[in-house]
Amino acid sequence: MTVRLGGLGRVHADDVNTRLSAIGVGHGERVSIELGAAGLVVGGGVSMTQSGARNVTARQVSIKQGGAGTVVAGRVDFEPGSGAMVVIARSIHGSVRPLLDWRGALALGAVLVVFGSLLRRGRKG
Repeated sequence: MTVRLGGLGRVHADDVNTRLSAIGVGHGERVSIELGAAGLVVGGGVSMTQSGARNVTARQVSIKQGGAGTVVAGRVDFEPGSGAMVVIARSIHGSVRPLLDWRGALALGAVLVVFGSLLRRGRKG
């Protein structure tokens, strides 16, 4: 499916190619977003060029001059000018400094568990 200058609430296809478009939820074996935006993208291979996405989950992700809130993937390639807030991946290539990587996420999770248990104790007493 190819979309130019449009918007899709939800799309599920083998190949999803968008340019100057927005996707609410996109799912496909190959998803390509150029000069666009997405809420959630799930796929085998996701390529984003000068685009942004809130959440991306895929086997392989390539981001060129774009950004994402959360990326969960087997492999992530970041080109210069790209970034993400949270990256959980088996391998990360390129020069990117995520706000939170898997080690930071683990530490944050531990802190939240401790904080939550302290709050529960405070309510009981």
